[in-house]
Amino acid sequence: MGLDVQDLDCDFYAISCHKMYGPNGLGILYAKKKWLDVLPPYQGGGGMISEVKKDDISYADSPTKYEAGTMQTAEVVAFAKSIKFIEELGIKNIEKHEKQVLEYGLEQLRKNNSVNIIGNPKNRASIMSFTIKGIHPHDIATILDDDGVAIRAGHHCCQILHDKLGIPASARASIGVYNDKEDIDVLCESINKCKKVFQI
Repeated sequence: MGLDVQDLDCDFYAISCHKMYGPNGLGILYAKKKWLDVLPPYQGGGGMISEVKKDDISYADSPTKYEAGTMQTAEVVAFAKSIKFIEELGIKNIEKHEKQVLEYGLEQLRKNNSVNIIGNPKNRASIMSFTIKGIHPHDIATILDDDGVAIRAGHHCCQILHDKLGIPASARASIGVYNDKEDIDVLCESINKCKKVFQI
């Protein structure tokens, strides 16, 4: 989705590059300059200092004072390529495509009485979180993986929500620009395989 940090007027905004078709292990932290100038660096290393003396240290200007050590050059170059990829496709085109595949996916999953789709937000991202009655999400992920269907299973960084919902974990199918309705059909076939394995 499009993002305007000035319109949000946020002090900080964190972005995971792998959520934008980029490499793992790299991220972006947007911060207002006023905070970068007053906050101390969180780690030390080459490149982030201005001068080191026996009893004193001074840091480079922001944002350099937060960039200690060797930059992940290959990942940065790869992320630049992923940004170009997104720009060439167009964010609106990506959103439209993902929404079409998502709507088809939700429609197909709702046809399966054993599948419980988690949540029904007004503005849903291109993610389908679900459980299958009588099957642990980790088992779902393992069986789907055998069929070449990649999903995530677990708490998805929100264990408190899972506790509130009374479920041990959930399965999550994420839709990207490279997915299509045929992928949804394969997902549904594999879910039916799960039910057969567990005799549900």
